[in-house]
Amino acid sequence: MSDPLGYSMESPLEDSPELIVLLGKMAARWASLDTILASALGEFIGNPAAGQAIYFASSSQQLRIGMLKATVPISPLPALMKEECIALLDRLGDLWKRRNLFLHNPVLGTEDHNPARLDTLVLRPLRKNAYQLEPISRKVLQDHLDVLAEIAIKLQFFSSEKLATQYLALLEKHLGPDQHGSKSESPPDQNQAQPPRPLDPLQSSQK
Repeated sequence: MSDPLGYSMESPLEDSPELIVLLGKMAARWASLDTILASALGEFIGNPAAGQAIYFASSSQQLRIGMLKATVPISPLPALMKEECIALLDRLGDLWKRRNLFLHNPVLGTEDHNPARLDTLVLRPLRKNAYQLEPISRKVLQDHLDVLAEIAIKLQFFSSEKLATQYLALLEKHLGPDQHGSKSESPPDQNQAQPPRPLDPLQSSQK
């Protein structure tokens, strides 16, 4: 629809229903993630109700992620799980920036007018490179959704005591009971071979 002055609200995205659906999934799944993060905050501070209230009192996702990171060290999680949780939250913060890039910038068509591959115009007026084009395609958006799902699944293990216990049991199964972050009476023998650590105990358990 255009007004008498020629201004149009139409976007090149409207010619690509597949990309619109993927962007809609991105927005909806990030919203669903809030319940997981709020539950995790409640577990970290030992008060689920307060965790929910504190989390949703802020409208800034970066601040919410920052609060979670700040409370991980005082949480009842084992040391190894604390390290992984902070690493996951760091990845989540980076992914949030990408989410905003896709959902909060105007979309431009490409020179070949291919609706399956568009560009989003990133505006950063105060920077040296004030304008930047970022590609939007089915693969780019699906990769984002896949990474978000991976992080969300792992963070659920930190959002309940029962799941955290199950996760720790998986770590002990694959790493050994003395390799999950607990302190031992004496330092380990540096010459003694240690069992290999899988990249992802969750994936290993599913084989």
